Amino acid sequence: MALARRLELPHATYISSDLERARATANLLTMSPVISEPRLREMHYGEWDGRYWADLDIADGVYTGEYSDAWTAIRSPGGESFDDVVARITEWLEALPRTGGDFLVVAHAGSIRAAAVVLLGIPASRAFSLALDHAHVCTFELTPEGASLIRWNSRGF
Repeated sequence: MALARRLELPHATYISSDLERARATANLLTMSPVISEPRLREMHYGEWDGRYWADLDIADGVYTGEYSDAWTAIRSPGGESFDDVVARITEWLEALPRTGGDFLVVAHAGSIRAAAVVLLGIPASRAFSLALDHAHVCTFELTPEGASLIRWNSRGF
């Protein structure tokens, strides 16, 4: 709850991934209404969801090898690629107003990294080199001219 007290922004718009664990976290942070946003979901791995990489490699080593070589562009079976995540986060970011308020967003590591790719203009292939721990804070300032990184993977606000 200490983090919740530090994050409370009296006039902020609270937005969360529509997945239950993100919504539950957002609801711990505020008594204000929370907007549920499906574009903030984590990367969907389709048939690979919840499986160990070693098991996937044994079952289909050729495909997992190709995936490892071009993971940003290749979709897992029935899932999406990281480029797909970047595209949906880009769509969401473009819809946000660039002036007139604060947004407190609760999302997942993949969608947060995708936002960093978009906002900071870094290559998608570098996204997973950005350390990101659970329950940490990333802060961006969005202006009509662009975006600035204020905090990354911070314990506080």
